[in-house]
Amino acid sequence: MMPPLTPTSSLANEKKPELLNSPREVHCLLYDRASGKVVGAVALDQVKTTLAEQPDYFAWIYLLRPESEVLQQIKQDFGLHELAIEDTTALFQRTKIESYGDTLFVVFSTVNQNVQQDKLEFGSSNIFLTDRYIISVRQSDALCEKQVASLCEASPHQVMYGPAYIFYALMNCLVEQYLPAIAHLHERLQDLKQNIFTDKFHRQTLIDLYGLKEELTNFYLAVVPTKEVTCYLIAHQAVELLEVIPNEVIPYFRDIQDKVLSTLDIIQSQSEMQKSAMDIHMAQVSLSQNEIVKRLASWAAILAVPTLISSVYGMNFDNMPELHWPAAYFIVLVIMVAISSFLYYRLKQINWL
Repeated sequence: MMPPLTPTSSLANEKKPELLNSPREVHCLLYDRASGKVVGAVALDQVKTTLAEQPDYFAWIYLLRPESEVLQQIKQDFGLHELAIEDTTALFQRTKIESYGDTLFVVFSTVNQNVQQDKLEFGSSNIFLTDRYIISVRQSDALCEKQVASLCEASPHQVMYGPAYIFYALMNCLVEQYLPAIAHLHERLQDLKQNIFTDKFHRQTLIDLYGLKEELTNFYLAVVPTKEVTCYLIAHQAVELLEVIPNEVIPYFRDIQDKVLSTLDIIQSQSEMQKSAMDIHMAQVSLSQNEIVKRLASWAAILAVPTLISSVYGMNFDNMPELHWPAAYFIVLVIMVAISSFLYYRLKQINWL
């Protein structure tokens, strides 16, 4: 557990808190808006009182897989909407932004690479934002909170903008994790090249390509709503939003929007490459089958000549004078070999054999 907040006079001397790695975590960090520095940690039930006593402070409350009692407590303490609280209990929600009075509620899609199962896992980070606090709730493993805490400690000037900067730092960290996921999918496609460009049909190759297509589609669907959220944050000029996100922070969201658009472009290009790879593999298989059919047809044509000649002489007609010729047998054999050899030569010339 985090140490309780010390009295106000000694807050500046409080040891810098560190985020823990317990299965369930509740962290409440207080920042001084005037200096942009973290001043200490406080128990969840003391955040509201402390903020009321210290108008220059704002809080970052980070909850990892919280108990329902904790969610109900923050709902009561901060007047959060019950529908938004309900959304925080889901493992995955579509990226969206909603306004509940003076509180912004943002659901942001997360992507995590499962190395053991060699697949991507999708989740969501839920964020409540006002000008006095930011509450981030996650049901999946924490990926960004330590990095954001370190960034805020190293960038007090930006933290002076308030909770909006921590909100940006969280979104930026989550967006940057899209790139390793894309790189992982690209490596999987590269690994399949050996089986794609082959004459032999590999059923597992098609299964892997289809699985890759499914993950790319899910990835795209998870990321594309983020573009709408960033557009809303950049372009919306409502008074309640300007109180939560000052104009000085908006350029930071433009940076996130650029990264999101780049991510979407890469996903679409990877999807096109995957589709082309599947088409090429099927084309290679079709060409291989055509070559087999051509060889079978060529040998069937060659064997048809001796079969036709021998079948004529096997009909046992009485009036067949050449049957009584001494050299008839050898002449027929020579004719069959000559015609068959000629056909073999011609078919070889046109690459049918």
